[in-house]
Amino acid sequence: MFPCQMCILERYPYSALLILSMISYFFPLHKIAPLVQAGIILTLLTSLGLSFYHVGLEYHFFNLPHFCGGGDPGHFENVEALKAYLSEQTQIVRCDIVLLKVLGHSLAEWNFFLSAALLGLTAYFIKNKKHDAA
Repeated sequence: MFPCQMCILERYPYSALLILSMISYFFPLHKIAPLVQAGIILTLLTSLGLSFYHVGLEYHFFNLPHFCGGGDPGHFENVEALKAYLSEQTQIVRCDIVLLKVLGHSLAEWNFFLSAALLGLTAYFIKNKKHDAA
């Protein structure tokens, strides 16, 4: 079972979040703290947006992009051009087909829930930390 391209894209914000969290932990300088906090918020918003779009693809709210198995490959001048196109194609896993559900929700839905929860917790802690400093 291979992941679709949206599943792979949804992993990148967590890598960025890990790097930003490590910067925040190892370099707790007051000058860069607002930049790191803004980076974390933007990263979580990106994750939330990607997971929202993926859930929308699964529920067919949006048209599939070309990299998810949607779209028209185009018109071919001759049979040789079609054969060349088909020989270059790798297997595309469609983004609108749910391959695994956990407790009745797809992994894209779980990612949406997790991103929303992490965003809310981050905003809460940033707000309360500013009140504690004042």
